[in-house]
Amino acid sequence: MTKYLFIFHGGRLPEPQDDHDAIMATWGAWMSGLGDTMLDPGSMISATSHVTTSGVSSMNDTDAPSGYMIVSAQAPEEAVEMAKTCPIHAGGGTVDVATVV
Repeated sequence: MTKYLFIFHGGRLPEPQDDHDAIMATWGAWMSGLGDTMLDPGSMISATSHVTTSGVSSMNDTDAPSGYMIVSAQAPEEAVEMAKTCPIHAGGGTVDVATVV
């Protein structure tokens, strides 16, 4: 099995709290459904900075990662299929899938 890094973009949690709770429940169900393929549930990310040798800048909400997760899969296509079912898509977010080497 190969490890894959899911990098989530967008999909910020909404207000009011009821909507927030419903989305978190959907994420919890999705993560449970991944079973043993989920190696690290990761975390949400905020306040992202883009650092280069010439300086530091803030990333806009569209480009900035909003979270990450590590899963295992037999092939890249399997990891992509997992990412396609992620609840972040319902809120207009995206998932980058990267092979961990």
